[in-house]
Amino acid sequence: MPTGHTANRGTRTSNADPTPVREEDFRSTADLIAETRADLRRTMAEIEQHLDENEWHKRRTNLLFVIVAVLVVLFAVAVWFVYPVWRGREDQNQSSRLIESRVPDLESKQRESNERLTQLQEQVAGLQRDIAVMREEASAATDKTNGRNDTKQTSSRESSGPNERAVTNQTAPNTPANRADHKRIDFEVSNRQAKEIAPGLYLTLSSADAGKQEVDASLKLGDDAGYVTIRGQGIRKSVLFHLPDDKRPIELVFTQILRNGASGYLMMPVPATTASH
Repeated sequence: MPTGHTANRGTRTSNADPTPVREEDFRSTADLIAETRADLRRTMAEIEQHLDENEWHKRRTNLLFVIVAVLVVLFAVAVWFVYPVWRGREDQNQSSRLIESRVPDLESKQRESNERLTQLQEQVAGLQRDIAVMREEASAATDKTNGRNDTKQTSSRESSGPNERAVTNQTAPNTPANRADHKRIDFEVSNRQAKEIAPGLYLTLSSADAGKQEVDASLKLGDDAGYVTIRGQGIRKSVLFHLPDDKRPIELVFTQILRNGASGYLMMPVPATTASH
């Protein structure tokens, strides 16, 4: 027993002398903990700030992506609508260049046409002069012919039909001779229009060929006297006929044939009483 008591005493003696802890050590540890907590809060704040900035950048990136996509779509739509217009302008430019390349040819052809037209006008003027001379010669020649012979020839050419008479073409010298017994009446008629060219005489043009200078026509002699049919009649050629109540010949001459009409004159016999005076 005494040995055990002695041992317990030794043990208490060794535990009763610990190392003393200073107050400064506690304070410095508390300060370190406080600083660590402050650093943690600051780090967490920075992390949250970075996260917010990252989220904002992400949203901005998404917004920019949407804007770029919309711009791309708008550009594609603009190209879709503008391309046909641009293509049309290119076609117009090509057409313009083609027309410009043909302008010299057209100008040369126009000059040739003008020269040809001038030549034709000169030829027509010469023909008109020749016709005037021939007309004067024909008028002088007809003053010497016998009107009775012409009347007989015209009567022999009349058809037997009651309403229509066939007439043959004669040249200008075969006209009524006694011009003192006839009066000239000028006329102008249009295609397919009946026109009274003298009292009781209605002339209708069926067709007019300005190139060949020929006409087809019909001449109505009064109300019930029938018709005179004229086929392929040229200018300066006489058509001789007479009325049922007057056997003296009437001369019809075309002097000008146009595309849509013709003009000429009639040599009508004057009444017998006027001629005798």
